Amino acid sequence: MQPCDSLGMSRRSYQFGVRMVILGLCWLLTCLILTDARTTKSQAIQLTGMVGGSVVFPFKVPPWVPVETIVWNSVTTLATFTPQKGKLAVVKVLDKRYIGRLRVLDHTYSLVISNLSMLDRGVYRAQINTEFTTTVTEYLLHVYKKIPVPDIAVAILNGTCNLLLNCSVAEGAESATFIWMYTRRRISQTKEGPTLHISSRPRAKDMIHTCLARNPISQGSKTISIEDYCESGSPTSIFQALKATCFLMFFGLLFSMTNIVK
Repeated sequence: MQPCDSLGMSRRSYQFGVRMVILGLCWLLTCLILTDARTTKSQAIQLTGMVGGSVVFPFKVPPWVPVETIVWNSVTTLATFTPQKGKLAVVKVLDKRYIGRLRVLDHTYSLVISNLSMLDRGVYRAQINTEFTTTVTEYLLHVYKKIPVPDIAVAILNGTCNLLLNCSVAEGAESATFIWMYTRRRISQTKEGPTLHISSRPRAKDMIHTCLARNPISQGSKTISIEDYCESGSPTSIFQALKATCFLMFFGLLFSMTNIVK
């Protein structure tokens, strides 16, 4: 054998060995990625959406992974997807509740659910079937209603400016948290919870109180002044009410005496 032939064979053997090493590394990386995709419920990917909105179930398959099918499950089997090179991603919907609401993003194979409702909450699983393995990625979807502008009810208790403020929302109350914001002597104050008790009359500059209602995807707020409610129980207003009462009693007595004289 000629030296040149031996050298050529050595180069080919080296190149073949390099290719095998690269393929081995790619396969190892693929296995690590797919193994990482195996999750339990406690490791589920947390997703949030709003009623009427859309949510994306993030999913990215490496381009060298030969995916045969992807099956999306929840309470039932939602849909299946078979990737086809050079063609648009088309999903086969199996659950009639999701007809017209599912699509798959090209290249990433991520699933999109649109027009969400509260019934869509729960656990979802993406089952990825390749030529050699089957792996599962799990998601936990939370769906919330949009928080509207809150309503504030004021209850007048015994005493001057002794009030109970109650904040509520017409939609999304089951997931809403409430925070009251106000000032006392130029110091900002906050209180968590839907109710706020005011037991004494604040300064004129501290009459404004704001209720903030929020959930993980939206918030709403409303501001009121308690000045009118405090005035209704103030000494001045009580004196004015007594004056009015005496005035009416005087004219009533005068009218009675006039009738007696007649």
